[in-house]
Amino acid sequence: MKTCVLLTLAILTLGTSATMAEVPKTISYQGVLADGSGNPSTDTSATLTFRIYSTGAGGTPIWEETMPVLLSNGLFTAILGSSTPLNLPFDQQYWGTLRRLEQFSSDRRETRVIWHRSAYYV
Repeated sequence: MKTCVLLTLAILTLGTSATMAEVPKTISYQGVLADGSGNPSTDTSATLTFRIYSTGAGGTPIWEETMPVLLSNGLFTAILGSSTPLNLPFDQQYWGTLRRLEQFSSDRRETRVIWHRSAYYV
């Protein structure tokens, strides 16, 4: 009986450790696409490119993903890392950019936005 209880406790402990150690490899990102006057986009879909940089200016992206999104009054949700794995350590500050491919040429400058850390728990 004592062996059975110890074995059960060991299995539960190992199962809990494995579950708690698993951190999601995706980021849910929500936003609003608007025109130059601030009016929400009336389109029903868009293709967006998301980029992550390790510096606030200059340099090349350390991660990039392009995906189609559905729009509702300009609102969209994207799951970053759904097709290009987010294998970043997230142990430093990052900056992100967003570009709508249908509207902008490749030479348009992007504004980088600082990404703040937030706690993760189950």
